[in-house]
Amino acid sequence: MRILGAIDSATGNTQDERVKHVASMIFLDEDGNKRQFPWRTIYTWWYRYKNHGITGVQPKTRSDRGNTRKVTPEQILEVIFQVMPFF
Repeated sequence: MRILGAIDSATGNTQDERVKHVASMIFLDEDGNKRQFPWRTIYTWWYRYKNHGITGVQPKTRSDRGNTRKVTPEQILEVIFQVMPFF
């Protein structure tokens, strides 16, 4: 929230200028480590906060959590054999 709050007090005439100014700032996390965020990330957080409130900025769990995304060699061979007639 400190990052989003910094946008309001940042120097700049436009929203883009203020977000890019905040992106050049260094913030301290909970453990005291220095953190800097890309302007696109800050803009995404700001957009989500503006449209969905604080719940839009909170991390979401993946919808495919627990499911394997690894492709087996058998699946690769099956796809290769399916497309071979076209070459």
